[in-house]
Amino acid sequence: MLSLPDAEALELLSSVAGIAINSAAVNRILADTHNNPLALVELGTEYTAGQLSGRAALPEPLPLGQRLREHFLRQVRSMSPNARTSGLRAEDLRRRQAQTRTFTFLLLCLAWGGHRVRAGQK
Repeated sequence: MLSLPDAEALELLSSVAGIAINSAAVNRILADTHNNPLALVELGTEYTAGQLSGRAALPEPLPLGQRLREHFLRQVRSMSPNARTSGLRAEDLRRRQAQTRTFTFLLLCLAWGGHRVRAGQK
């Protein structure tokens, strides 16, 4: 996926928005879009002036404009059925791996905490 340098991404976002953009909003939008030009153009037109200027909070999650939706739908539709299924399987695997890492981390924290409690009782 295409990613612009920060300065060019900021310039594109500013030109689409047409107003001065708050630095916190800029940082969030650039980070969330990974400086993708299509995403920047879409989001620059989705936000209100208040959101871009920092007077209002940015929405959670980021809005997904119609052109961006269509772009991703075209990409998915152009995939073979096997590729679509593989993509879903990969996402499911990624999600399960993240859950496993979280569970392992929690178990280690519990074990370490229990060890510290026992050590403190000696």
